[in-house]
Amino acid sequence: MNPSTPPSFLKEKNLAMGLTRKNLINDFLVIYAFSLPISRTAVSMLGMLIPLLWLCRKGIGADVRLLKKSPTFLALLGIAGFHLLSFLWTRDLTFGLSNSKTFFYWCLIPVIATRCSREDLEELSRAFIAGVTYSAAITYCIMAGLFTYRDSTPLYPSPFMSYIEFSFFLALAGLILIHQGLTLGKDLKSSRGLLKLGQIFFIVILLFSINGRSGQIGFIAGLLTLMLVHFRSGLKTFMLACGAIGMILVIAFQANPLFHQRVITTYNEISKIRHAEYDSSLGMRIGAWRVGLAMISERPLLGSGIGDALQDFQDTIKTMPRYQASAWFPHMHNQYIQTAVQVGLVGLLLCLVFFRLFLTMPLPDPATRVLRTTFVTLFLFACLGEPLWIKQLSNGLFTLFTGIYLSYSLQPTPGASTGAPKGPQHPRAYQPEAVA
Repeated sequence: MNPSTPPSFLKEKNLAMGLTRKNLINDFLVIYAFSLPISRTAVSMLGMLIPLLWLCRKGIGADVRLLKKSPTFLALLGIAGFHLLSFLWTRDLTFGLSNSKTFFYWCLIPVIATRCSREDLEELSRAFIAGVTYSAAITYCIMAGLFTYRDSTPLYPSPFMSYIEFSFFLALAGLILIHQGLTLGKDLKSSRGLLKLGQIFFIVILLFSINGRSGQIGFIAGLLTLMLVHFRSGLKTFMLACGAIGMILVIAFQANPLFHQRVITTYNEISKIRHAEYDSSLGMRIGAWRVGLAMISERPLLGSGIGDALQDFQDTIKTMPRYQASAWFPHMHNQYIQTAVQVGLVGLLLCLVFFRLFLTMPLPDPATRVLRTTFVTLFLFACLGEPLWIKQLSNGLFTLFTGIYLSYSLQPTPGASTGAPKGPQHPRAYQPEAVA
């Protein structure tokens, strides 16, 4: 045996150690995806640990060069950079630093985008669905009065997060499961298909059984988008989609007392708003939006800065006593107004540019493109009622799926030429056949 050639068992040992190091980040990402609907502590810890592991690994330069090829990722950096730049015109730096936690979670996006293969991305999606299903099962038990958890009650049964955030999680999980059911086709009658159908009902029924209008509205918009894109746009498809959504709403209204009461309450709140009464849940949101619009008119281009938006909101609302009931709000209950108040119309425009690029970046197959469009629709509509970027778990969910679709866009299309690659390539796109 050539003394310069290591024994075969050492080759196998080195390969195993290399795979362990290589897969450690991916294993933590799977735990992160599962933990998102369950544990804030796990999300915070993994949100720090995973980027550190990524930064400390060899080959980080290749990952950075790959990310520089993506206009979508650069636009996301532009959003974060402009928010941080607003410290130049922010008086309250301490509060500004607290608000900057949003971009701490975004550090996971480049990790997911560069370190996950297609199989890894599918595993992340499955882990997320499993986490939501587990959280939903706990919620059903609380609703049934089987046990309590922390401050959850049968009326507000969400055990691990606010019901507003939870509705966003349920909506996204429901849309992903519906898309999976549509792709099964005739196999929907199989045992696997029936299990998938049961999981869809399990999630969607809960979505319309809890409070959380933002997620419900986002789900309706996302379902309409899903059906239009999946079945190709057309009048017949549009009518069928509207019919399906109408049937879901009618059944929920007739069969679910909580959803029925929520609809009646919303109708009464709209009536109060028409009489200039803004002390209801919806009325206070409308009041906060109008105060926010007044603030934008005063500082249209650059906004109040990331640290001064709340103080300026409280100062402005004193001059608008009609909306005094909203004075206790910690934010505008609208992501678009929140962004424009903090960093002006320039910052809001950067956000719109990002979503435009995100919707048009190339993806490898129609199914992924359908889910990408559905996710963006859900997120944009849900942001009408809640600033999801400043909420830890909803922002973490945005981070997860933005990273997933960005990773798909950076990977070579299946079946493409396997000749010598030009420029930076996705590190997980090519697997070596042998270890040197």
